[in-house]
Amino acid sequence: DSLQSGSDSVFDKRIALIQERKNSLNKIAEAISNIEREDSLQLIAAMQPVERDDFVKKLVKKLRKEKGFKDDGSSGGDNNSFRDNNQQQTDLFEQPSKGEWYFYNSSIKTRGFSDFKSRWGNRPNLDNWRRKAAIEIIITGNNPGRDIKNEKINAKDSAANTLAPEDISIEGLMKNLPLTEEKLSASNEIIAANMFDLAQLYQNELEEFQLAVNTYEAYLQRFPARLLDGEVYLGLYYCYTKLGNKTKADLYKDLLNNKFANSRAGQILSHPTPTNPQIKNPEATKFYEEIYNLFIEGNFDKAMAEKKKADSLFGINYWSPQLSYIEALHQVKNRDDSAAIKGLQSIIDNNPTSPLKEKAATMIDVLNRRAEIEKYLTSLEITRAEEEKIIKVDEKPKVESKPPPSPVVIKDSIKKITPPLTSGPFVMSVTAPHFVLMILDKVDQVYVTEARNAFIRYNRENYYGQTFNINKEELDADRNLLVFSTFPDAATALLYYDKIKKNAASEISWLPASKYSFLIITDENLQLLKTNKNISGYKGLLNTQYPNRF
Repeated sequence: DSLQSGSDSVFDKRIALIQERKNSLNKIAEAISNIEREDSLQLIAAMQPVERDDFVKKLVKKLRKEKGFKDDGSSGGDNNSFRDNNQQQTDLFEQPSKGEWYFYNSSIKTRGFSDFKSRWGNRPNLDNWRRKAAIEIIITGNNPGRDIKNEKINAKDSAANTLAPEDISIEGLMKNLPLTEEKLSASNEIIAANMFDLAQLYQNELEEFQLAVNTYEAYLQRFPARLLDGEVYLGLYYCYTKLGNKTKADLYKDLLNNKFANSRAGQILSHPTPTNPQIKNPEATKFYEEIYNLFIEGNFDKAMAEKKKADSLFGINYWSPQLSYIEALHQVKNRDDSAAIKGLQSIIDNNPTSPLKEKAATMIDVLNRRAEIEKYLTSLEITRAEEEKIIKVDEKPKVESKPPPSPVVIKDSIKKITPPLTSGPFVMSVTAPHFVLMILDKVDQVYVTEARNAFIRYNRENYYGQTFNINKEELDADRNLLVFSTFPDAATALLYYDKIKKNAASEISWLPASKYSFLIITDENLQLLKTNKNISGYKGLLNTQYPNRF
């Protein structure tokens, strides 16, 4: 009900925030589960052999009983054993024969309580008891004050209720325990990686800096030698700075400068972002160009993770509007309109002079009317025009006989005809109709489509009354084509080519210039190009005809 209050724009922003928080919490829950599992296995592995064997035997017996297996698993029994035919199965909510509701029948309620207790044991009436225990283990780390007895109990609960191995036998459970140095090292690596990820999630996605600090500090206690080239110190410096704890921030700043001055983390610390976000910071540029390529090439999950990390380090900067725009395009594709609107609105609010401001406003307007537009297009009835009738003609038309022509005496010298330029199979024909061709290199289909949309708008605004067709075609696995058609000859195509090449930087400012190029081409040469893929060969022909134009 609280979400429904306020305007539509407020509602969209709230939904976007909830979705963003949900995605972050899913990642956090996964990291905590991974840590909890490995901690439980290590605690069991650390027991004395006799105690461990006794615990595993009891656990196997309990799990097999719950599954309805007949043996206790000590002989490596088959998990597919059928249930005892004499064993009566009780449905907690089975209807009594006389038609009473379950909660009005005291005998059935008593039996249900007994069945629950025999299956699950005594459980305190607490919310999320297992997750609470896992978080306590994570934050406590290897502190001397750890309650090992209670942790062993939690480990038993976790092993019994979350591992659920397919092979419920003593051997099956034992093989999961890190009893060798190699397995223990692998288990610790899982814990370390997930603890660092957890700290980063708290820091970058939830901006819960105290939780991030607690997790980083616990990480350092458990893995003091695994500093990730100073990334841990950088995270602590950043979080303590946000918390206003200058003493702690300076401590980790000094550690980073002294031990990892030449690392990536050290370079970030030594060259902070300029205060003017309109200035291209070289360090930020390098980061964001890599993120750009991940986005443009379709590696969205990694791109968004890296963007979160970069934004936490560099904040609002020169690259923010471009990245927000291409991120919004990806969200539109996934129909996450509320998140897309949030990102587009940030472009409008924070970048009043950006050429993307107007495009962001247009896209917000379209997204707000998305259901209306889609409904209209769905109900639109299209009638195909009748095909033109084919008129048959005689295969051998009658030819009128004419007298032979009179002989002509040529007095002037014969004029030499210059042959057309060629390059391999390509032939230059300046008088033939031409296309203007845009070649996009390693660009995901989302952005190929948006580039096409951008140029459709450009043509509508700048060539009113003229008809241009822009078709998408695939050259190969890495390269896509936008084919602008058609122009009566090469000279006319060149005029359009010069304009579109000049204006592309502003019309598709979110797409790096290194990702696209333009050509002019006849249909015959285009078909050859789609076969042999020899773009450089065709460019050579163009540059021979029009030096240094391509």
